[in-house]
Amino acid sequence: MPLTTDELRAMGIFPWPEISAEFRGADLLLGNGFSLRLHQSFHYDSLFDRFLANCDAAQADRFRQFGTSNFEAILESLQAAARVNAIFGIASDPLALATEALKQGLLTTVSQNHPLAIELNRDHLTAMSEAFDFFGDIFALSYDALLYHIIMITLDRRRLNAVVRPYNDYFWAQHDGEFLEFMNYQHLRHYKHIYYLHGALFIFRLGSSTVKLKRTDQTELLTLIEQKIGAGYIPLFVSEGSSEDKQLAISRSEYLQHANFHLQHGTNSLVIYGASLSRPDLHIVKAIRDTLRQIAFSIRVGEKTADELRAEMFRQREKLPEHAARFFDSSTLFAVG
Repeated sequence: MPLTTDELRAMGIFPWPEISAEFRGADLLLGNGFSLRLHQSFHYDSLFDRFLANCDAAQADRFRQFGTSNFEAILESLQAAARVNAIFGIASDPLALATEALKQGLLTTVSQNHPLAIELNRDHLTAMSEAFDFFGDIFALSYDALLYHIIMITLDRRRLNAVVRPYNDYFWAQHDGEFLEFMNYQHLRHYKHIYYLHGALFIFRLGSSTVKLKRTDQTELLTLIEQKIGAGYIPLFVSEGSSEDKQLAISRSEYLQHANFHLQHGTNSLVIYGASLSRPDLHIVKAIRDTLRQIAFSIRVGEKTADELRAEMFRQREKLPEHAARFFDSSTLFAVG
């Protein structure tokens, strides 16, 4: 039986409205759990099942033997094996091929499994846009296009109500008819800002430029993304398995460095929603650790026991021991009906 609100409160897990006043204007760090809140297709298991269905039988069997549906964990294992092989002078061609197949398969699977804009509930997206008015900047760990749609709704709301603060993602220079180019200035005060810490499906590298695909009224955004991938463009997308390899990928991108710099130097309180901050995201933990701010962690309560919830709270506190930490039931923020 699920724990009651009173039982959760006694443990230190509160309904969001009871602690929200402490976090007005706080920045948001959003993980995959936020995407799941809007559409179940973003669950790792569904992505992995779709990926396996696109593999040949032998390849799918190899990936199943890793015993996990977490793409990042499999990549981390493959990369660790390749490093061991390099030390002993053993050829790693099959590992390199498997690593590349997994990366490309992940990109293809996410683009295929991503809901179309017309499949998303517009009222839910608008409710999210309105909920964001309470917060400051947004830092996104997921790579889907949900935030793209929500931010565009916020811009539409701004046109009707000047009180609404729109978002600047630093992609504002016209690159050509299809893309907007990243420029790491114009930090204008009347904007809030959004940072894609691990890239996104709609961000690409074209030569020395980092660009964002423009939405058009005629063509579905996901269709545009798939067309670009089909034409050989690869989204700027951090899919490496380990935190160290993710950091290396980030170091190769001016945009990703820019996004992570702002997380590392933030001064606002921070609400972490739908992000477990597990081992592959230790670089994110370190960036947060470099600042001293009040933090609120979302906890997915579900059917978990009191001991399981206490263990989760302990793990989060242990990662950021010098930060003032609060916990809230994830179901009480960003309700979607």
